[in-house]
Amino acid sequence: MISRYNSPHSCASIAIARDHPKLDSDMIVRITVDLVAKKADIPISLVVETVKKAWGFTISYRKAWRGKQKAVAQVYGSWVASYDKLMGDNSVVQFKRMFWAFKPCINTWWKLEPMLEVDGMFLYGKYKHSLFIVMGQDGNRNIIPIAFALVEGETESAWSWFLWRLREHVTKDREPPLGYNVFCIRHVLSNLNSKFRNRAIMSLLMKAGHEYTHRGFERRLEAICTLNKDASRWIKNIPREKWARAYNGGRRYDYMTTNLAECMNGVLEGVHYLLVTTLVQVTLYKFAEFFNDRRPQVQAQINAGHVFYKDLRDTIFKNLEIARICKVTLRNEDLGEFEVEEPYNQQEQRLGRRCRVYLSQRLCDCRELQQLHLPCIHVLATCVDVTHEFRLYVDLIYKLENMLMAYSQSFHPIEGEEYWPHVPGRPVMHNPQALRPLVGPRTSRICNEMNWKELGNKPKCSLCRVEGHTKKKCLNKKPMQPWIYMS
Repeated sequence: MISRYNSPHSCASIAIARDHPKLDSDMIVRITVDLVAKKADIPISLVVETVKKAWGFTISYRKAWRGKQKAVAQVYGSWVASYDKLMGDNSVVQFKRMFWAFKPCINTWWKLEPMLEVDGMFLYGKYKHSLFIVMGQDGNRNIIPIAFALVEGETESAWSWFLWRLREHVTKDREPPLGYNVFCIRHVLSNLNSKFRNRAIMSLLMKAGHEYTHRGFERRLEAICTLNKDASRWIKNIPREKWARAYNGGRRYDYMTTNLAECMNGVLEGVHYLLVTTLVQVTLYKFAEFFNDRRPQVQAQINAGHVFYKDLRDTIFKNLEIARICKVTLRNEDLGEFEVEEPYNQQEQRLGRRCRVYLSQRLCDCRELQQLHLPCIHVLATCVDVTHEFRLYVDLIYKLENMLMAYSQSFHPIEGEEYWPHVPGRPVMHNPQALRPLVGPRTSRICNEMNWKELGNKPKCSLCRVEGHTKKKCLNKKPMQPWIYMS
């Protein structure tokens, strides 16, 4: 006869075995409640060891943590009550935020472009925290992490604290000082689209942001004003130096979006569920591999006799072909003033541009030299005409020797914790308010118009072919007929 057993499960194993499905958190509470009553912040390893000695099963970390949480709630009423009991004698401190940066990455910052990209990601583990990352980039657009921070969330207070620590420990001695922030052109387009829903205006705004000259920028804005005056007024309320290339003073080095910063989410895939100590170790090991892999790659290009990386060499050689057929006229030898006229553009059916070049002042009317810190076609044509070395007008950031110096910093292994010197101070306890509730995981991604393939794209039902709902919520869906068994 088979019947239901309603009492607690109490079977035991003679040999040590893996986690048993019937060994739930309620059973763990029965043997850990006395330990929790003596000390609320008992380590999870002690809970696992206690269960192993009592029943012979090795439970998972997740199950041990849930059992400890229920035991604390049974003894003290809640996590907050146990925390208040420990904090009554001021013997422990609460963990709130943490900032860390590796010395090789800090030293490398001096060899990178003088700009930083900041991004944040949510953690999905035991606690509801956010991970802040600040990244720099070398001349070849390789991402190099500079610093990290673990905070309670993406709040104004957390961002201010993070940027203050960043300036204090990383960027305090390098000019320009930290504090000049710019906007991602892609996010500006997203905000514009959410208000006006016009693809033509979005295209014009994108082109206006990438213009090199003031005249080209104003021409795009006039076209937007013709289409929609309200959109034009909305755009003019945004400071131009924050998002337009023509007005940023050459600070952005041709980086108009934060797409490279978003790539770090893919690099750190899998760390969203780790604990704090393991998270720090993973960041150390991952970026030590970055340095070890890139150093021989740069050294191999230098040994081959190259001065710049491959993509930059291809771009310069392509522009040199056009520069050799440009017409160069010397206007003032003392000032180094030249006039350069491009050949007739067959593709666009128009005359070539005519620009003034001042070699001594590193200026060109097209403003590509000032914005990209690379020689434009007009500068290359002038250098070819007067047999001048064009490499003098390439920023030091783009040279392979500078990249090799950036990756010459070495990551050294960290000694075991048992060999660390004793640090006086009070023990640190977790923040009970930051604990994640025991519910199923939920996505935190907020989908907006940036995730749409086309404007107005809506879900379409596969049954009735009507937009606005899916097959699951279709009103024309036929109910399932029950099965009838005939004997």
